Amino acid sequence: MKPEKTQRLFELLGEMLPALTTIVFYAEDLRTLLRGELDGREPPAGSHTRRSQARWNGKKCSLGNTIVFRLFDRLARRTNQYVTYSQLREDVWEGHTRSRETVRSVVRHLKQRLVDAGMHDLGASIRGHGQQYGLMLDT
Repeated sequence: MKPEKTQRLFELLGEMLPALTTIVFYAEDLRTLLRGELDGREPPAGSHTRRSQARWNGKKCSLGNTIVFRLFDRLARRTNQYVTYSQLREDVWEGHTRSRETVRSVVRHLKQRLVDAGMHDLGASIRGHGQQYGLMLDT
């Protein structure tokens, strides 16, 4: 294969990767919803909205029963501490193997959702350091 074609294929793959990561992100949400339906579990009345929101300085950001909410919940349980990729995969993705790109994509989605809800400072408080993320509120 000619070097130009190889380079172009490499570039196309790079452009496709974020889209594929987003598809995985939504597939996780669908799997969670379907699992609940198949198991016949109904959330208690009103609990869905209470436990699927980020609240900060009088503002609310509805995250739904999603992987984004599970990530936020995990980071919020231990503010000012970094959580490793492997621990996030265990806690947020229930041990299912996920690439680092998937984890980064969900972090980006979470930060964007918080910014869109007017929680710029909270979104900026989610920081990566090496192979870990944290909700760093004291810095």
